[in-house]
Amino acid sequence: MKLFEPIRQKYLQQNRMKRMVNEEKSFSIEQNYVNLAMVETKEQQAKEKKLKRQDEQKDAILGTYEEIYGIKTPVEVKNLFEKCKGSTKKVLVLGRAGIGKSTFCQYVTYLWAKGELWSQYDLVVLIHLRKVTDSRYPSTENYAPVDLIKMEYFPYDDLSSEQKECFKRQLNSGKILWILDGYDEFVNSISDQLRDVFDYILDTQHHILTSRPYAIALSYDVKIEITGFTDNNIVKYIEYFFEQITNEIPNAPFEGQKLLNFLKSNFSIWGISHIPVNLELICSLWSDSNCSKKNILTMTTLYENIIEWLCRRHLQKRNINHTSMRKKKVYDLCSKELQFLGTLAFNAMKYNEIVLSSTLLEQIENETACYIDDNPQLLNFGILKSYDDKPTGNQIQAEKEFYFLHLSFQEFFAARHLLQKLKNSEKHETSDFINSHRYNRRFLYVFIFAAGLLAQSEYQSCIETFWEAIEEEPIDLVGIVHIKLIIECLDELDGQILFRQSAIYVKLISQWLDICITNKTTTISDHLLYSLGRTNSLCNNSIIQNKFIELLDTEDDVIKRTVYRFISHIKMHTPLPKLISKLLDTLRNSNDHFRSYACEALGKMGEKAATNEVITALIDTLRDEDKYVASCSCDALGNICEKVASDEAIIGLIGALHDGNDYLRRRACSALGMMGQKAATEDVIATIIDAFEDENEDVRNCACEAFVKLGEKSATKQVIVSLIDAVQTRGWSVRVYGCIVLEMIGEKAETKEIIAGLINMLQDEDDSIAIWACEALRKLAEAVATDEVIVSLIDALKNEYWDVRRYACISLGMMGEAAATENVIVALMNALQDEVMDVRSSALEALGKMGEKAIMEPIVKSLKDALRDEYWNVRKGVCEVFAMMGEKVGTKEITADLIDVLQDEYEEVRSSACKALTMIGEKAATKDAIAALVNALRDEDCNVKSYACKALGKISRKTVTKEVISALIDALQNDNSCVRSSACEALGNIGEKAATDEVMVSLVDAFQDQCEEVRSCAYKAVGNMGAKAITNEVIIGLISAFQDIFATAKSCAYESVGNIGAKSTTSKVIIALVNAFSSAYIKSDGYPFASAFEKSFCSYHAMKELDSEILSKLFLCIRQNKDSHLRQMPADQLIKLFLETNNDDWLPLATYGALLQQVAVTVIENKIMIYHMNEILELPVLQLSTIEILVKAFKKQTLELGLNYSAVYEAD
Repeated sequence: MKLFEPIRQKYLQQNRMKRMVNEEKSFSIEQNYVNLAMVETKEQQAKEKKLKRQDEQKDAILGTYEEIYGIKTPVEVKNLFEKCKGSTKKVLVLGRAGIGKSTFCQYVTYLWAKGELWSQYDLVVLIHLRKVTDSRYPSTENYAPVDLIKMEYFPYDDLSSEQKECFKRQLNSGKILWILDGYDEFVNSISDQLRDVFDYILDTQHHILTSRPYAIALSYDVKIEITGFTDNNIVKYIEYFFEQITNEIPNAPFEGQKLLNFLKSNFSIWGISHIPVNLELICSLWSDSNCSKKNILTMTTLYENIIEWLCRRHLQKRNINHTSMRKKKVYDLCSKELQFLGTLAFNAMKYNEIVLSSTLLEQIENETACYIDDNPQLLNFGILKSYDDKPTGNQIQAEKEFYFLHLSFQEFFAARHLLQKLKNSEKHETSDFINSHRYNRRFLYVFIFAAGLLAQSEYQSCIETFWEAIEEEPIDLVGIVHIKLIIECLDELDGQILFRQSAIYVKLISQWLDICITNKTTTISDHLLYSLGRTNSLCNNSIIQNKFIELLDTEDDVIKRTVYRFISHIKMHTPLPKLISKLLDTLRNSNDHFRSYACEALGKMGEKAATNEVITALIDTLRDEDKYVASCSCDALGNICEKVASDEAIIGLIGALHDGNDYLRRRACSALGMMGQKAATEDVIATIIDAFEDENEDVRNCACEAFVKLGEKSATKQVIVSLIDAVQTRGWSVRVYGCIVLEMIGEKAETKEIIAGLINMLQDEDDSIAIWACEALRKLAEAVATDEVIVSLIDALKNEYWDVRRYACISLGMMGEAAATENVIVALMNALQDEVMDVRSSALEALGKMGEKAIMEPIVKSLKDALRDEYWNVRKGVCEVFAMMGEKVGTKEITADLIDVLQDEYEEVRSSACKALTMIGEKAATKDAIAALVNALRDEDCNVKSYACKALGKISRKTVTKEVISALIDALQNDNSCVRSSACEALGNIGEKAATDEVMVSLVDAFQDQCEEVRSCAYKAVGNMGAKAITNEVIIGLISAFQDIFATAKSCAYESVGNIGAKSTTSKVIIALVNAFSSAYIKSDGYPFASAFEKSFCSYHAMKELDSEILSKLFLCIRQNKDSHLRQMPADQLIKLFLETNNDDWLPLATYGALLQQVAVTVIENKIMIYHMNEILELPVLQLSTIEILVKAFKKQTLELGLNYSAVYEAD
């Protein structure tokens, strides 16, 4: 269509990516786009509901990488639409400012224009919603989708009636994909004349909508969040960045590697590097200054260097020669800009504003007497971006809204301003500010940066004042948040300067270390371990290390294990000789466990522990009689010698590869793989290749992984060349495992030699080798789905060996849409006529994985015809293909065909028909289908009955009938356990609509079933039935299930109680759980029970009904369960329960709960202040005596824990 081609060409022309920091530079989008970390956020909706209560724009930019990354499911761009439920594909892509949403839009439209992505759409329309304004779309007109096309892509041309009609046809046929970028910038200003067309696109059209998080009320089944770069993305980005500037700086790749090593060495800096704009700034700084030659150890010094670099670049733009200037002079020349930015950042943090309004800008102008009209450079410094993403050089700058490139830059400038205020006449006011906000997590990095800046001569006069403000009353009554703040601030100083209180703080940290380790509560120790694990230098302090040495002298094995765990998770760049000696002594301990712990601890110290004595001791330990200890020694040598591999260690590990113990040989392989280029010797390569023929499969697999790591780290092609040679000349096992390794290396290296080698092996005279080559290509699909590979696989479909043809089908199928060309689909359709049934089945499966491209009338017709194939395996395969296609083929005709197949003479075919109906889901929920499935419950084959149950559970959710419920209840009495468990699963999937009295009685009866799987499914089912499940019989049955002898069944019971508790807790549930805890079975279960237990605490009213006896038992439950964390419960709930009931029995729970939840509690006059994460909760108290009782309770807990503040200060 002529209308579409100009749009495609426009996308093709947008093939350059501008640098965010310096828009004068741009690079090829193909070479430099690094896939951002796109993740499906299953818990996103809950976060949105919580955060919507706040001002929508306050959290619009982004928090730290750690806060936004979480546990999520990665999603690839090409698979973006896979989880869309309806026929209309709708995806919401969330991402904070600067994270790369617009870059993503540019990249996917470019790929579509090239024919490499989403070819099922004839047109992809990208609309930047910020441009859809009243000024461009007057209210006098009514608008249709075609008007958006005309205005955004053909503003100066008229579209003919024919073009408009053609566009409308394509629109109605679902051949157009809309990408609507920037919903958050559009939603609050959408005009009436545009609302209808926008709603029409959202309701009826395939589309992707991008938005900043928490500013969107629209409902989407599929929500994707762009969270920035993954770890691997960072590596690739740095490689690309420095490749592009090889002509500008000498030895650019080497500098890139140095930068990568530096980033990985610092937890905080590595975290912020996942944000694209931050990483670009860091790369620019590193490449454009002497930064790489400086000893930058902290996040503060990195940011200070970035700001200095920006200042110098700013002076250069003003034609001021700065090359011979020292930093102070540079800062003096930029003082106006720095003062303005510092004041702006501090006030924005103070008022909790991240989007900087024109009102705030005007306030800062008046406060600083720096006016934007007179000094436009204030907004062009390179650290601010305009909210509408337009260049900041446009007119009327002060009327725009801005934001800092990243929240951390706002925090850094706020910290500089804070210290400036602390130096001048505002000292007391600023001290009060620090004291009031020190436990507010929103200001954490402001204070960390401020602590780091104290090392600079400019701010050293503030040291005493700053730390006094941190230590002033009212201090945290719990203590854990206070000590974590001290840990992070003290570490940021990096020992660069000593001050009066520094020794005191280290001793306090040492005390808390003692408390957390000897307390033996995992949750409490994890709080401290998290903070210490983030530090870079603090754990080098002799006081901390001596505390570890002291604790290792204990006779308590649990304490010793915890000490080893701590040492294994923290950074010790300079471990004390005495500590290393202690660990070396432990290597000679008679306790096998302690010897293995010592190996792990030494290994975590890395190259700093690489003394001759340590390496010799670990090599000796390779011969330990306990093979697990010997294997831990392998791991330790791998870690220690990663950068400084010794010949002796390599020889020792090669020797371990010939040991008789399978596990030891596995770990020796892995250790050699970690050593990189120095270990890539002929002897090591030959030894690992020999291990491909090891009698143990796990060893062979580890040898593969080791070879891959050698291939990644070795600077030459020696590893790959040696492997290809071995594959061509050695025996069967080497050739097979060689294929596996070539595939694994190829995923990263994508070398032509690997692809060529695998393609050549498709012609191997040994058909099993050809099969393995196909398998390797299949796994390499995403990395090497080149035309050359696809053509080779199509050729393999004609191979004389049917197994090769079969694996060629499988390989193409696993490539999915990337291989779904017309030639491939034709070849697979031809394979449906193959004389070998297995080939036809594999061709069917491959077509099923080709996505929407394969769902075309000729293919669907071929599949329907194949339902009448003479071979039952083929008919079964067709059903499985329909199951893969799911709701995409949910037509009445296919549903009717599958209903007919339920009468097939082969039970395998009938079972597969049930599976297909299950996957098609509600679109298959016709009366005939439900009746046929109910009838299938009387099938003579148990598998058919089982899958029929599952199908009914899936398709009957909205149209459940008495007949379906009755049939499933009957199935609960079936002699076959699989049928009974599937019936339970189906009733659970139907949920509350199935919760009749008869069903509940039947499920409770199933709690006593002899089969573990049936019991597990019955427990799960009642957990999905909401309030109707809270009967005495159900509660008693689930509590009894806590003593089930099978762990899986018991966990299902815990989960079910947790689900019931989360939805509708009563005091009855809590009391039953508390009483159940006395069982020895439960005490040993730790986390599963704790999780279920704590879900039941969410109901304030249910908790309020508990009496003193139950409260005492409840406290004992929480104290004795080392995995308790109380995350499900609101942070203020336990203290509120004490205040409202005036029952002192709540006090132990309130104080210990605050410790577990990592809450800070202070008292200000008649108010109790609770600080939890980013929340500050204020509880007014009428009676001062009540506050005194609470304070005493917290102090009592502090003493019981063994914390003695006064002793530390007096000793100093």
